[in-house]
Amino acid sequence: MRCWFCDTPYASWNPQSESYSLDDLVQGAIDSTLQHVVLTGGEPLMFRGIERLTEKIRRVGLHLTIETAGTLAPNVVADLMSLSPKRFGSQPTIEKVEQVPHLQEIPLPTIERWQTLHESRRWKPQAIQKLIADSFDSQVKFVVDNHAEAADVEQAVSELQLAADQVWIMPQGVTAEGLEEHARWIRPWCEALGFHFCDRQQIHWYGNRPGT
Repeated sequence: MRCWFCDTPYASWNPQSESYSLDDLVQGAIDSTLQHVVLTGGEPLMFRGIERLTEKIRRVGLHLTIETAGTLAPNVVADLMSLSPKRFGSQPTIEKVEQVPHLQEIPLPTIERWQTLHESRRWKPQAIQKLIADSFDSQVKFVVDNHAEAADVEQAVSELQLAADQVWIMPQGVTAEGLEEHARWIRPWCEALGFHFCDRQQIHWYGNRPGT
């Protein structure tokens, strides 16, 4: 998929990466001496070998969190499944993309193609429910940009039959000022419904840049 607000364009619109073997990834986690591993992306569940990687991570005793949009449901087990379903407001429409500087160089036919693909793939409630059922713990996070999207989130929570304390709401924004503006109405909405408010602290601390 290609969310218009994606904060990791280097993992989606313009992929940049090096390749590592599964054993190298697991050994790197062990060598870090940390106890928690997070598999994220882009979409980590799309890759061949993800089932073997998750098995290896958990076999060596590391706590595993998987961050996913919940559109694919391979046979993986996580200590925490952190789902971020993409609702209608995530579509990379021409109007939305025009607001994002790093997407200005993407050709129009590419934007139109990804808009169609994104819409066909973004919402897979059965996959989400399977991932939740297969994991020891789960949380479901929605990115919200406006009041219409807030109403849409309430519909999604109802469809998935989620308890309020499973739901986390993150304001859309890539600047501290933008996040604060959204928080003024999103935070009380969360409090009224029993959802968790989830700010983007890395933006407040470091700005919008890789490595944070």
